[in-house]
Amino acid sequence: MRKIDTVRFGTLEVEKESLLHFPQGIPGFFHLKEWFLVGEDDNPIKWLQSVGNGAVALPVALPRSVCPEYKARIAEEDLEDLGDEGEICSFVVVNIPSGAPWKSTVNLRAPIVINHRTRRGRQVISLNEEYSMRAPLFSEEEREVLVAQVAPGEDLGVAEEK
Repeated sequence: MRKIDTVRFGTLEVEKESLLHFPQGIPGFFHLKEWFLVGEDDNPIKWLQSVGNGAVALPVALPRSVCPEYKARIAEEDLEDLGDEGEICSFVVVNIPSGAPWKSTVNLRAPIVINHRTRRGRQVISLNEEYSMRAPLFSEEEREVLVAQVAPGEDLGVAEEK
């Protein structure tokens, strides 16, 4: 069990078996090699929390929770160091703009793939050119409902966009 201090979640105790290893890091965070997932089982958005920097946590979601027909085509060389393709799951990074969560997008073009047995992962570029790096998370109707629920000037407490 490791104690990890995080900005968003406080101090967490994480089992060694829950750690995810990204030998190449993640674009923008190449120096951070160890991560773990945080979040409630019933919440579709989880957080990929860095072990090495408690201030770095990326919101992620299962791609099919956003795009039911999602099927990323990934080059074999991008999967070579991860192991058996049948043991791989993927996540998409969610971008939540400060003060405007209804404008959230997901990066369908560059999923994070993880071998759930070896606990190794990496972010890859899918070969699907039709997938956007900024696909809307919410439909137009959902955005309208979210905007209507926010009082003018209300502080949403949403992390700054990086």
